[in-house]
Amino acid sequence: MNEQPPVKKPRGCFFYGCISAIALLLLMLGGLFLGYLSFRKMLINYTDTKPLPLPVVHPRPQRHLTVPRVAQIPRRSKRGLYTYRRKWSATSVRRRAFSLTRRL
Repeated sequence: MNEQPPVKKPRGCFFYGCISAIALLLLMLGGLFLGYLSFRKMLINYTDTKPLPLPVVHPRPQRHLTVPRVAQIPRRSKRGLYTYRRKWSATSVRRRAFSLTRRL
């Protein structure tokens, strides 16, 4: 006569966690699909089926014929400064050798 309705079992965290995880997964898959579609549309709109012809560049003949002399090519000195090579004469070689032997 006074029957009570059956008590419903409450749903816990696991149920709501799974529902929200499935919803997030579906949203992510939808976002990836829309991203793929927009990328494909952009690829079709901004690319061409044949390549563009590149202009032909003809170098000036003077640049290939002029080669700097070895004495004009800068080299790195011990101090880190760029200096030019010096042509040593026989006299300057003798002077330098004599000054080096005097230091010993």
